[in-house]
Amino acid sequence: MVVRLGMISVLAAMLGTNAVARAPVNCTDAESIRADNTVHTVHDWTSMYHAFKNYARCDDGAIAEQFSDRVEMLLTNRWPSVREFFDLAASEPEFEKFILNHIDVTTSEKGLSDIAFNATRRCPHEVQALCEKIATKAKNPE
Repeated sequence: MVVRLGMISVLAAMLGTNAVARAPVNCTDAESIRADNTVHTVHDWTSMYHAFKNYARCDDGAIAEQFSDRVEMLLTNRWPSVREFFDLAASEPEFEKFILNHIDVTTSEKGLSDIAFNATRRCPHEVQALCEKIATKAKNPE
């Protein structure tokens, strides 16, 4: 057990803590296929939340990239619905972390720029704290 934890610590140091934190836990092959099919259909914050609840444990590799792509779409093309994200994140802080983690290096430069613009220039007053977190991530993706 000590050796295994030591290896995990070394891996975390080499890859960064997010890489280990986002590693899948108990995602079966069947779930991976369902996750792949589901994430493609995410079109709003409610469907993203359902995908998160059902498949966050499969958040690795191609599925993680799909989640990031959908987050980019929601925070650029669907920005007017950001209050829905705020409401869902307020009820489940892990969802907020999940979304912020997907503003990452796989997000396009234009996407990052648009997300930062939306979060700094188009933020509804009541979600200002969330917008600040979004802008920070967009300006410094991991």
